[in-house]
Amino acid sequence: MPVTKVKSRWDSNGDLLFEASDGTDLLKIADSLLEGNFATGGLKVNSTAITSTAAELNKLDTVTAVAADFNAIAGSAGNGLVTGDMTKLAALTATAVEINELDGMIAGFTFAFAQGASNITEVTITAVDADGATVASPSIFKVWLSDAATGVGVTSTAASGTVQAKSASGTDFEVMIAKKALEVQALATGIYILEITDSAKTAFYIAAQTPHGEVKISAQLASGDYGA
Repeated sequence: MPVTKVKSRWDSNGDLLFEASDGTDLLKIADSLLEGNFATGGLKVNSTAITSTAAELNKLDTVTAVAADFNAIAGSAGNGLVTGDMTKLAALTATAVEINELDGMIAGFTFAFAQGASNITEVTITAVDADGATVASPSIFKVWLSDAATGVGVTSTAASGTVQAKSASGTDFEVMIAKKALEVQALATGIYILEITDSAKTAFYIAAQTPHGEVKISAQLASGDYGA
């Protein structure tokens, strides 16, 4: 029933009370705090009704975000996120456990060249995750020599010597094309070292395929990457 008469008084604690004619407390101002029972939509700020329920407002109790966090969201369009992206996230049904399975997944490889003995280059291939951190796992992947910077196709030039894992630096499971393509296994550290022996010191590209099928390519070998 709408309140037709309101009276105010100071209580024994010095708090200002507003009461209905039947004595029901409507509003109290105590120590600069406003307390009262309001119907949803009954409280207004600058003529705009607050329609959130008490339960909805109480959810903010556990929010630890600061202004900078909210401002980052507001400016997310500049980082490539748009409203449609937020909608997609809202529809995401994957659990935290399922998403965490992606942590540590091989997203690519790094390649480092080093001179070995005469006419030998050692290519250290390291499995890495999406953040560039080493994935310390004895992963299995394919590696091949290519003439193309895109890694398309195997090289037309066979090395003069062996193309294989350096001793104690990984395992060759299968020679798919002699001196050109291998299926290999990294050490438990996530590292595999490919040893190429070639008197012509050919400028190969080394390509490697991640377990989910993406191809990563090294820079092009130079003669200086081979041992003298």
